[in-house]
Formats: sequence, structure tokens, C-alpha cells
Amino acid sequence: MDQGIAVATFDADSPASGRLFHIGINNYQAGVAIGQALVGVIKGKQLQGQVLDTMIMTGYREALNLEERIRGFMDATRDEIQLDIAAILENEDTVERSIILLEDYLKINPEVDVIYFVGGWPFYVPSEALPNFRRWAQEGGIAVGIDLFYDALLLQKEGLIQYLIGQDMTTMGSLGLELLVKYIRFGEVPPEFVETGLEHANETNLDRLLEIHKPWLVK
Repeated sequence: MDQGIAVATFDADSPASGRLFHIGINNYQAGVAIGQALVGVIKGKQLQGQVLDTMIMTGYREALNLEERIRGFMDATRDEIQLDIAAILENEDTVERSIILLEDYLKINPEVDVIYFVGGWPFYVPSEALPNFRRWAQEGGIAVGIDLFYDALLLQKEGLIQYLIGQDMTTMGSLGLELLVKYIRFGEVPPEFVETGLEHANETNLDRLLEIHKPWLVK
């Protein structure tokens, strides 16, 4: 930036960095949306009168976008259902560690009722690679999460995840680049925050989303 290079952030913001703009979802509202979705799942199972042991998996507690997702989730559920947050696990923003943490936690704490995945770190593998999670879900465990992609949708199709909220990564990339080009070529200053929408995945649209996201399967 000191050399005049235009810098923008996407997905995770760095608001004090001096970046030109940030493009992505409103992370607080994403947390609210997944919290509301969980409330719907809990009430659909008529469990709203019970205290539900809950584990939250995040990347780093100091990450602004992830903390906002947790804050929104807590605000949306606080007066609707009774969640007892038993643990908040930090996976250091890595797939491998997230799988180890998830499997180890459920091995020791199979009685946990709800898991909220603040991001989709452990969803890049088939359910066979998550035996404790698969067993837990099949025995009635309730999982919801933010991030929506083909592998995650397959786990949802299998019944291991009840609800997913997705980010429009395509728009983040294409619109973000378009705004940078307009700024560089024509001096058009974009808004400081460019919000992209949320995508919901539940039983009503799961098959359609699988078809849409299949070309983007992570190899």
C-alpha cells in the first residue's frame, strides 16, 4: 500500500490495515442466520425445553470474522433455546487439526447435544474419515455450520449436518476484482464494505445445491 498498490480483503477483514475495501458476508448476520436455523431445528425436534450441551469449533478466537459469527449465533439463540457452551475449540484454521479435535472431543464427550462449526474446516473429507462424528450424528447429535461446498453438502445429504449457511465466494472473487480494476483504471473508489449474500442449505434445496456445487469439488 505504501507503494500505491491497491489492496482489498475478502472473507476475513482487516479493518485497521488501511485496505481499500473489504468484500464478503456480514459475519454477524451469518451467525444470526445459522443461530436462527438451529432454533428451528431444535424446535422441530421439540427440544427447546431442554438444556443442550454445545460445542463450538472455530479457527482462532482473535479472528474478527469468526468472532462475529459466534456473537451473532449467541445473540440469535440466547432467548430461544437453552444452550450450555461446554467448549470452544480452536483448530488453528487447519483442516487436519479440526478433524483431530472433532474426533477426539466426541470420543471423550459423546453426550454433547449440539455442535456449531463456525467454518467448514472438517467437512473436506468423507464421513468415513470422521467415524466418531458420523456415529454421534446418527445417534441424534445436531450439527450446524457456516461454509457451504460440495463435500460439506455430501455430509449434509448423509444426515450428519442439519443446516449450512454458505458464502458467495464466486461473487467475492469476480466483483472484488472488478472493483479493483475500476479503481486502478478510472479512480472509482468502491464502498469500504461490499456485502455479498448468504446461501442456505436445508432439506428443501439440498439436491439442487449439490448439482450447482459439484463442478467446484475440492480435489
